[in-house]
Amino acid sequence: LMIYINETSLTEKLLSDQYYLDVMGMLEYDPNLSKNRPKHREHFLTSVKYKSVIELDDTSIIFQVHLNFRIQYLKNVALAHIMNEETFTNLSSFIFFNQIEILKNYN
Repeated sequence: LMIYINETSLTEKLLSDQYYLDVMGMLEYDPNLSKNRPKHREHFLTSVKYKSVIELDDTSIIFQVHLNFRIQYLKNVALAHIMNEETFTNLSSFIFFNQIEILKNYN
């Protein structure tokens, strides 16, 4: 999986609005989970609703918020059973620095 390359710009592109459903769809076809295949796309299309507790006008900040959610989903759900330590650390760092950017731009 390309996420294991640990290149933040690639991860950001793969989880952009344009591609994230395709990436989540690919993760549904894990041969190790043939009996209980996950439904990542269905989850994002039916269960995930963006709700803001503060008003955000900057679309780049809103994208960063969405990106953080998608990365956390990958880390904690979609890839949790197969992720190596390096990828886990890189995704955690990506989330952390992304949160700093969000907060920095908010103030």
